[in-house]
Amino acid sequence: MTFFSRRRIQSMICELNAHLTEEKRKDITQRLNSKDSEQCLGAEAELAIFWCLRKIDLDVDPFWWREGRSPDGYVEGFLPGQPTAIEVTAFADAAISGESQMDHCSNKIVKIADEELRGAGQYLYFHFAETRHYDRGRSVRSIAAPKDYVPSEATVRKIRDWIRSSPIPKARMRIEDSGLIVELEKRDSKQLRYHNYHTSRPPRTYSNTRNPLYRRLSDKAKQLALAPVGVSRIIFLVEAGSRFLAELGGRQHNYLEGYSRPHHIIQKFIDDKKGKLDAVVVLVPVVEQSFGSFGQFRPKRYWSARIFSSEDRNPASLTAAVDGITEQLPPPRFNGCNARSLVRQKAMQHDARGWYLGANYTMFNDEITYRMSSRAFQDFLANRINESQFRHSIGSSEDEPIIAGFLQQGYTIKDAMFEPGGIDEDDDHIVLKFAKDPAAMTFK
Repeated sequence: MTFFSRRRIQSMICELNAHLTEEKRKDITQRLNSKDSEQCLGAEAELAIFWCLRKIDLDVDPFWWREGRSPDGYVEGFLPGQPTAIEVTAFADAAISGESQMDHCSNKIVKIADEELRGAGQYLYFHFAETRHYDRGRSVRSIAAPKDYVPSEATVRKIRDWIRSSPIPKARMRIEDSGLIVELEKRDSKQLRYHNYHTSRPPRTYSNTRNPLYRRLSDKAKQLALAPVGVSRIIFLVEAGSRFLAELGGRQHNYLEGYSRPHHIIQKFIDDKKGKLDAVVVLVPVVEQSFGSFGQFRPKRYWSARIFSSEDRNPASLTAAVDGITEQLPPPRFNGCNARSLVRQKAMQHDARGWYLGANYTMFNDEITYRMSSRAFQDFLANRINESQFRHSIGSSEDEPIIAGFLQQGYTIKDAMFEPGGIDEDDDHIVLKFAKDPAAMTFK
């Protein structure tokens, strides 16, 4: 999967099995297999949080809840002397970033290009302009991509003529039509949907209440509305592809703009729901670039937590409880934006090309130990990848064949073994040991 390996996720399901009804288990697995990134990543997050709580008195999807909507979970022992009702949701940027609008407009143009020349639309990249206007003295940045855009006849003709034009490379073409302002670029390689457009405007919203984040929290709060007196009500909000929400994980943001920031929105929501909700806990998967010894790239991976509560200060008990979750959670393999992108590309499905462990070799006492991906080897034998792809996965190429280099130096395989990659990897290593062999050397 994305935040965690498939092995880890299946292990979580099995370890949590005693707390899951057959219906709930089916619900989680269906969402994990969903093509919808928020459904898939939300199920991962929900499963992982409840997995962290499995050793205390946990009831997932409590069937005994009062009539109406029930929470995702009910737990005793999370907070001292106080039961807790929990809702978990994942949040992405689709609306705040303008992604849905840009995707709509680009798809309209791709369709026209494909109708004129089969497959031409797959090579188009879109540069959307941003616009600015003033609202009550505040500068508001928007994207010139109308959500209900329909190309005019003149624009359709212009696109068709440009697609059929002969110059290669083509110069960019600018389109201004019914609120749309975009430059079309023809690229040499095929462009993936959701990765074929760009705008200079970052994710923005200009109201603390009229925005997708506030609405999402409101929907989840309804699940907790019937909590009995004395039950703490907490929403876990997981960043699952939201650059906007990722600001809470410590990334940079621009204080010079007068837009609504995530902490403003969440705190406003908490204030509005005082007496009906106790806290919102934001979990952000963070992958930071870090270099170890000898300049090796060793990313730092962890979960960043930010607590918003109805009290002036977060209770120490809640802080300690949340710290207990982040300490138990396995490090995320990807940040939220990359995780969402991979789900949408179907790159994390069980039958997708494997995520291979890297190849490496060491030499000691005139012996070579070489490690290569066992999954890549199996995919190659199964004709799921070709020779070139296999060579690439094991750090070799036709120009620099590693194994051939060992043989030319007189080394042959003297031992082979299997080295498990562990629960947090979806691959293992095949380990080959090489030693000098007279059978591969000239006589001396």
